[in-house]
Parts: sequence; C-alpha cells; structure tokens
Amino acid sequence: MEKSEARTVIKFLMLQGKTPTEIHREMEPVFEEFCPSYASVKNWCRQFKCGRSHVADLPRSGRPSSECSDENAARVKKIIDQDRKMTIAEISRSAKLNESTVFRILHNRLNMRKVCARWVPRLLTCEQKQTRVDCCGQLLKMCRSKNMLTTMVTVDETWVHHYDPESKISSMQWKTPGSPTHVKPRAQKSARKVMLTVFWDVKGVILKDYLPHGNTVNGQYYADLLTKLRKTVTRKRGIARTQILPLLQDNAPSHKARLVLQTANDLNIEILPLPPYSPDLAPSDFFLFPKPKKQLKGNHFDSDEDVILACDNWFSSKNMLFYSEGLFKVTQRWQKCLNYGGGYIEKE
Repeated sequence: MEKSEARTVIKFLMLQGKTPTEIHREMEPVFEEFCPSYASVKNWCRQFKCGRSHVADLPRSGRPSSECSDENAARVKKIIDQDRKMTIAEISRSAKLNESTVFRILHNRLNMRKVCARWVPRLLTCEQKQTRVDCCGQLLKMCRSKNMLTTMVTVDETWVHHYDPESKISSMQWKTPGSPTHVKPRAQKSARKVMLTVFWDVKGVILKDYLPHGNTVNGQYYADLLTKLRKTVTRKRGIARTQILPLLQDNAPSHKARLVLQTANDLNIEILPLPPYSPDLAPSDFFLFPKPKKQLKGNHFDSDEDVILACDNWFSSKNMLFYSEGLFKVTQRWQKCLNYGGGYIEKE
C-alpha cells in the first residue's frame, strides 16, 4: 500500500471531525500490518490542521546523489561480465568508484548477489538431459495409470563410518564478546566403515543388509538380496509372489548385472527406469540417507556392531508417515525434472 493512500484516508476522516485516536482505531482492522502507527496518524492530523493540503512527500533539499547513475551502473555491469568472481574492492578499483557505491549499485540497481557454485554430480549433456526427461515422463505416467507408489519399493546403498565429524556449522556455539572462541581439531572420516543397503516403501523399511567385511557388492550378492526382498515383502506386506513388484534402483554395475536382471524377472520384480547420474531423483539419496547420517555425525563407534545398532535404532524410531511423505516427494521431483528440461533439481 502506498503511503499517500493512508494519508488520504487520514485526511478524509479528520475532515469528518474524528480525533487521531478514533482514526487510528478505524484504520487498524482494515489496513492490518500496513496501518500507520498512532504517532504517524497524529502527526499527519496536525499537519492537515495547519493548512497542508497535499499528501505527497515534500522535495528534499540538497544536491541529488549521482553515484548510482546509469553510467556508473553500466560501467560496473561491464566489469562484472568480464569476471564474475571479482570482489567489491577489485570492482571499486577498476570502476574508480568507492566500495559503498559499488555495493549499492550491485544490490540496488543490478539486483545481484554473490553466491557459491552448486555442486552437481555431472555436467549433463543434451542427450543425458533428454534421457532424464523421458524416464521421468514414463514414471509419472505409470504412477497415474497404476497407482504405483503404494506398492513401489526403492533401494540404495551407502557407507556409514565409525566416525563422521560434524560440520563446522553444526559445531557453532553461542559466546559473549569477551569469552574465548571455541576451537576444535580438524578431523577426517574414519577409514573403518560399514556398507548399508536399505529396501523401503511407503510403510517403512522392508529389508536392511550390512555387507560383511571382505565382501563386495557384486551381481551374486545383489541377486541374493532380491530373493530375500521377495520373501520379506510377501511376509510383511502380504503381496503375493505372483504379483508384480515395482523396484526403483540406481544404475550401479551390480544392479545391472545379467544375473540380477534374470533373478528379477524370475521373481516378478519390475525394474523401473532411473537415468544415470541422478541422485536427485533417487528417494534414498535426496531424502532417507542424509537424515541418519546427520544425526550420527560427531559420534564415535568402537565396532561395526555399534554402528549397526545405531542405524537400526534410528530407522525403527521413524513412523509410517515419515517414510510415506519421503517417498511421495519423488513424484514432485519427477515433475520438476520435466519442468527444468532434464536439468538437476535445486536443493530444497
């Protein structure tokens, strides 16, 4: 709301003979948070009584500032276009303007902010973007025609370290101006770690598996997991062996082995399409795994058994609503991928 509109209302009500208190009381429920303060209403009533007739601001004295002129803004823009990593001090020296002027031009005239580059798994080619669009369109079509999300299972693997240092932001502490700054040694993730594989759906975790040390995730290992999955789904979800089970998995070599594809076909498991280099479209990557890892950061575990117990406790503490909300978010991401023409989805 423009200031002149409120002042016009104040003038109208004052001419009706109302006091500043009555005017403010009438304006408050109508204008709500845009309502001028009682002091402003009282001030304008006094000015109108003294003979002021217009509601616009009076012109201010003094020479108008020309620092942020179109010419200076164009000069700064030309310098920025040559190197967008330049600091305000460097731009100031190149443009022969003081730093405060450069700051106002950048923020107020050019509406520019300096931000860090966003890491992405890969710089996608046009063909890879089109593959992402095709896969997402196919998955959305399957969801609309088959209500696939209610029966779909998704799977992924991740490493869980015995020690994962908390981030610098997570370790921030409140302090007074005179108190010493909190210090902490630089730490790295422990070499000791456990490979965790999780199969889950809208109702929760179906199957978890921790890879024994000395083993690798190969075709035979993953095919055995699919056999366990089929039996567990029948027992936990009541889905018959003859019913098709949609499975959303990434494109790891062990997931695409010939033995795995043959096992999936024999078990009536339908492998859903997921484009390569697409962790932003995998529910475990963008939703499930970051949450327990964030909670486990900063904890020291003495053995694999302690890591496994901590993971099991975290997964069992989440209810069905948590898993369903996470899995249903994937359709929104598929749609966003279509809207972005196959580009990576912005971090939420």
